[in-house]
Amino acid sequence: PALFSAFLRCQLYITGIIMKDILVLTQRAEDFSLITSVVSDSSTVRQAGDIDTAQQMHSRTPFDMIMADIELLEQNLDPDGFSFSKHPFVKANSFVQFVVLCDKKHAGCATKAVAEGAAGYILYPVQKRDIRLLLPSVHRTLSRDFELDYLRDRFWKTEWLEVIRSKNHRMK
Repeated sequence: PALFSAFLRCQLYITGIIMKDILVLTQRAEDFSLITSVVSDSSTVRQAGDIDTAQQMHSRTPFDMIMADIELLEQNLDPDGFSFSKHPFVKANSFVQFVVLCDKKHAGCATKAVAEGAAGYILYPVQKRDIRLLLPSVHRTLSRDFELDYLRDRFWKTEWLEVIRSKNHRMK
């Protein structure tokens, strides 16, 4: 069943069925409108203005991608700073593609989030070309993750799992 599930997810991605539901966590209406205009032909895009609303929406219907303002993500977290790897969205669904939205002064936090597993980041003001450049990269990352999941289930022996390193908690 796990092998078939991974294969099915990979096939769904290749045929374009995955990445249909996108959540934009921001209070900036103009950026939400721009993101919607770029991806609305292929996806359903919804907006949340705060972290609590976003978590409720994600718990009811998990999103394939979450584009979130870094300041909103940091509001309810540990005072020591933002930790992408421990965020509830990532814990709930390890395959959710997370894109961080931020201004230039928070670019360091955004690069840290990418190092910890976010698919990418976009600096404010959001530009159409940035979204168009980022989406193919996100699709490639998701495809790679599905392929690794499939191969791990199919080919890796349990004694090899101790030496394999990955950011995906399911592969550890």
